[in-house]
Amino acid sequence: MGTVFEAEDGLLGRRVAVKVLTVYGSVSEAAARRFEGEARALARINHPNVVGVYDAGIDEGTPYLVMEFLDGADISALVRTAGPLPVAEACRIAADTLAGLGAAHRSGVLHRDV
Repeated sequence: MGTVFEAEDGLLGRRVAVKVLTVYGSVSEAAARRFEGEARALARINHPNVVGVYDAGIDEGTPYLVMEFLDGADISALVRTAGPLPVAEACRIAADTLAGLGAAHRSGVLHRDV
């Protein structure tokens, strides 16, 4: 439902991730409300395995969400580069991921991309 870009917060001098609602044509009110609800729900989560939310809003009719930027490879890139993960490492990553998803779920957020 959105596209994420890497950006620079000019005021604070830090890299951020900006999620912009991806639509073709104008954003419907219902889609904008869902996006704003997602932003509010994400902002309530305080967990080390969930990115922090810094800001949200609508600019020229396009809803956006500014979040903590995480630098690093995703799991597929890691496996492509290093090969299969040792069982202990795979279990640690899975446990950390599930802990973050659990925190999100307790805050009313369902991650539909997992």
